[in-house]
Amino acid sequence: MKNVLALIKLILFTLIFLSLSQNLFAQNVGINSIVITFDSIPNATITKAGLKYNKHFALSYHLEDASEDVYTHAFKYLNGGTIDNVTYPGKFYTDGCSSTPIPFKMSTSVFSMNDTKDTDLHDPNGANTDVYLTWPEIIELYQAGWGIYNQGLTSADTGNIDYLIGRNHSYLKLKTQAATNNGIESKILVNPQGNIAFSSTAFNLGYNAAYRPYVYGVPYLDVTDPSTITDIDSLKMGRTHLIGTESIGKLADSLNAHSSSSLNQWASVYNKSVTDAGDGYTFDVFRFYIDYIATKYGKDSTDNIWMTSEEEVLNYLTINNLVTINTEVLGNQLLITFTGTLPTDLRYYALSLLINADVKITGISVNGGQNISYKGIGNTSGLINLNWDGKVVVSKTVNAETYVSKAESSQSEYDVLIAMDYVNMLDPGQTMLNFRDRLCAIPGAVLPDGWCNCSFSLGNDTVICLGDTITITAPSGISYEWSTGATTQSIQVSPSQHTTYSVTVYNDQGCYASDSKTVLVISNEFATIIASNDTVCVNSCVNIVASGGSNYLWNTGETTPLKIACPDSTKSYTVKVTNMFGCIDYDTITIRTYPKPIIQLTNDTSICITELVTLTASGGYQYAWSSGQTTNSIQVSPNVTTTYYVTVTNDKNCSAIDSVTVTVLGVPSISLKSDTSICINDCINLTASGGSSYLWSTGATTASIQVCPTVTTKYTVNVLNEAGCSGKDSVTVNVLPLPTLVVSNDTSICKNSCVTLHASGGNSYRWTKSGDTTIIGTADSIVVCPSAQTTYLVKIFNPNGCSVTDSVKVSHKVATNARAGLDTTICIGGTATLIATGGFTYLWTSDDTATIAGYNTRQINVSPLDTTNYYVLVGGNENGCYASDTVRVNVRPKPIANAGIDTTICSGDCIILTASGGVDYSWNNGTEGASNYVCVTENTNYSVSVYDNFGCSNTDTVKVFIAETAPISFSGLSNVYCSTNPASLLEGTPGGGVFEGPGISNNIFYPAIAGIGTHSISYSLENDNGCLSKTVRTTNVYASPNISLGNDTTICKDATLTLSVPQGFDSYLWSNGSNSYTTVISGAEAGVGTTTIRLIATQNGCVAFEEIIVTVISCNVGIEDLNKIGIYMYPNPTKGQFNIKFNTQEKNMQLDIINLQGQIIYSEELEDCNQSDCTKTINLSGYNKGLYIVRFSNKNFVQTAKLLIN
Repeated sequence: MKNVLALIKLILFTLIFLSLSQNLFAQNVGINSIVITFDSIPNATITKAGLKYNKHFALSYHLEDASEDVYTHAFKYLNGGTIDNVTYPGKFYTDGCSSTPIPFKMSTSVFSMNDTKDTDLHDPNGANTDVYLTWPEIIELYQAGWGIYNQGLTSADTGNIDYLIGRNHSYLKLKTQAATNNGIESKILVNPQGNIAFSSTAFNLGYNAAYRPYVYGVPYLDVTDPSTITDIDSLKMGRTHLIGTESIGKLADSLNAHSSSSLNQWASVYNKSVTDAGDGYTFDVFRFYIDYIATKYGKDSTDNIWMTSEEEVLNYLTINNLVTINTEVLGNQLLITFTGTLPTDLRYYALSLLINADVKITGISVNGGQNISYKGIGNTSGLINLNWDGKVVVSKTVNAETYVSKAESSQSEYDVLIAMDYVNMLDPGQTMLNFRDRLCAIPGAVLPDGWCNCSFSLGNDTVICLGDTITITAPSGISYEWSTGATTQSIQVSPSQHTTYSVTVYNDQGCYASDSKTVLVISNEFATIIASNDTVCVNSCVNIVASGGSNYLWNTGETTPLKIACPDSTKSYTVKVTNMFGCIDYDTITIRTYPKPIIQLTNDTSICITELVTLTASGGYQYAWSSGQTTNSIQVSPNVTTTYYVTVTNDKNCSAIDSVTVTVLGVPSISLKSDTSICINDCINLTASGGSSYLWSTGATTASIQVCPTVTTKYTVNVLNEAGCSGKDSVTVNVLPLPTLVVSNDTSICKNSCVTLHASGGNSYRWTKSGDTTIIGTADSIVVCPSAQTTYLVKIFNPNGCSVTDSVKVSHKVATNARAGLDTTICIGGTATLIATGGFTYLWTSDDTATIAGYNTRQINVSPLDTTNYYVLVGGNENGCYASDTVRVNVRPKPIANAGIDTTICSGDCIILTASGGVDYSWNNGTEGASNYVCVTENTNYSVSVYDNFGCSNTDTVKVFIAETAPISFSGLSNVYCSTNPASLLEGTPGGGVFEGPGISNNIFYPAIAGIGTHSISYSLENDNGCLSKTVRTTNVYASPNISLGNDTTICKDATLTLSVPQGFDSYLWSNGSNSYTTVISGAEAGVGTTTIRLIATQNGCVAFEEIIVTVISCNVGIEDLNKIGIYMYPNPTKGQFNIKFNTQEKNMQLDIINLQGQIIYSEELEDCNQSDCTKTINLSGYNKGLYIVRFSNKNFVQTAKLLIN
């Protein structure tokens, strides 16, 4: 067996030497010494454990490509967390010394960018957060102990391998500064696309291992065999690819089976997903295997697994290989020291030591290190776990210098980009700027926009007023450092003096620049006021002038610097002054006043013309009259009304003016009508004015009198005004004769007939109707055609204008009763029937004078184009009179039918056609009403009949055209899904459309979200015409089936085992070739040992997988066979307790007791017997009576015997 394993390791796990100038072996072990105290002088050995914590085997599980489920599922499941609303506790092992849980750990590999482009695939604000890990998640994984490895830039191109590895290395460090000092420094490469050409370059760059991602791995590696590890620092490794149903649980079992405390195995496996069976495991399969491993080998079981990253295992093996243990016994104490030169660039520095002595340990003291744990106090054996920090971190400045110098030397675009990452790791400052300038000076260097130059300007210096606040804003960046200490993009300042503010802005390219801005502060004390005099007489004026600004506002409203103040008392005047900078100041001045003299003056008075009056003023010391006198009293005799002004001055030289008006009253001015004439029997009003009392020659005393003289008469009036003056005037009224009137006698006529009326005796005439003042004629005769009995009045005038009035009555003879019918309305183009009544003869006419068919009949049919009046003349009574009547035919125009404008819509769309122009509507598709809701798939004409309130109608047509659309389709949707299948990326043709349906998110179909059932998925695309094309496909999601074969079991070699699962699956495929839902396992055919039986069942295209381990034992082996190899079991039969006696012939024996159902009821690893005979007592008293199988096994043999409990 050992030779076979060695051969496999030689073929598939090649370990080679490479000289690594980058790995600096320049430090000692980080533990100074260890002192172990015993209860007496010891005989003790100290050995290095093959694996950390003295675990039996190590298992490393790598997830390539840094997919998002590394964090959302694998990490949270192992570390403990919530996944899809389910909380998982985590999976753990211990350090072997305490019960403190240590989570299972894995690793992943990142490719920071897509090929050599600058698209950051792990940007937490980018477009790939649902696909790849983000930088914060990568940092959290690293800090939780997970391995983070370099996978290049997803390119297998060997032309730029140095760049593909180096740039990913530098960018990973740059983006993970928060994870650890100077960022994550990967020392393991995952060969992109399995390209082994990357390996040698990686080793030259200081990498410890290069992994191929395809199936070049081995089940396990014996890390305690020195021949398998020739140089742990340049390890070329292949790994087992786990996909579909490839069992990592089986691999763990195999590792455990070939491991022990002194024989340690390590295996590395990988896949790309724990949620997609196409790239690895489904989450259910992942959980199944991890649960299996944790249950069997984790903290709460044997606790003999070390499940961690490849990096931690390699680091441990490196330390283990280089450290030498030195021991010295000092009485009852053992002093342990270490020698060896260790590399300075490892992530983990750890070593586990095993203590074996012949006396008990009483104390352990470790000098140096951190996180030390140990056990063994009170025992003769123990374990010490050592940890220390031995990593020497190269400073950021040294790294920047190294890579900038390299870029300057090579002037390679790729070296420039790598160096840029190291420069960006530096803290902002002059050192960073110097390196940046060196890179930017390299000829042909292509660096991101804004990296070499990010200078900016805060703008010109500005001026503010004292007490004001100003906002200063820097350009957009990622961080800010103001001279005030602020770190925001904008600051608000309110300085009290001239102040300069500066800011340093950092952009997302690592570039930073500074600028400053001075804020000049203007004082608010600049307004002044001066006045020509600060004391004036009341209501006198003074000039007040403000200065110091460009805008002014007085408290009295003026806005000019000059203000004329005329106070009526002592007053203060305030001005608001605004200068050119908008600053404001105020100033105030007070103007005091002296009172003016109070003048006493003669009241206004009235005199008659030629009279004399005295005017007197008092209240002052000096007087000045407008007439020129300077005494306080003067006499005046004006001819007209005059106002006299006097100016009075007091002892303060303040003056006041007053006035007195002398009104001069004259004789009344009489206004009287001129001589006039009236007709005899007329009266006239005579009116005088200009006085306050009147006296007429008739004796009347009113201003107006009415006189009716029969002969020519003169009238006189005396007028007295209010001043007592009188005047006299007269007017003559001439009396004129009337004309003599002769008029026609009263008469009668036929209705609708006319008659001439005559009058004589005058030289002008005015005819009117009784009760109507409208003049209907001015000749001596008029023709009248009354429609009813009418009295006509005629008024005649002679040359003097005198008139007389008489009347004549015109009545109607009895006539026939003519009726033309009621007015009617027709639509244009229609016909109206008119029927006349009331006589024997009829004659029709109309407005348009056209000949009417049947014009002399009682009934006519007319079709006028416009509204028309029709007249009928009806005759036939004894008076010979005719009668007429009128009927009106109103012609209604057709309504203006409007079906709407022609339109274009998308096929299958609906539109509301709206007609107008009427009150009722009827469409050719049967719709009634103005609105017609139609859904159209081809070009269609719609006509509508429009009716108005009178029943008139008209028709219009509207055309609905179908816009052209292009056919669309989409791909990527399978006809059938299982509920646990991965999502499908859908692609529409043409692109740019929208997917809709259950389980759709953007253009991805998620079967699990859609749920079980048949689902319709649509793809819609709006074309240039605005039309939405839509195609629909259906898919079926079936429940992912589950099957169970039960627990692993054991059968005898001569027995059979029937395995079955429920019927109803579409197909069954057993690993033994059976295609039925049941299969029979023959112990004889399988042979003694373990056999894994696998079943794949399909239902609706979905696959269920299950496996069971069947252990076949030789139940016929008896006590005699055991005795031959030195194993004795007694008593047998037993009541429950029995003994096992064995010797040193076999080592590392495993004891298992199995019931007939194949269940292991008791299991124990028997300690090696180091003497001639050893005895182990076992008590099964609590178990049922019956037959049991006792199995002894190690790597060399398996033997069984029957045990009977009675």
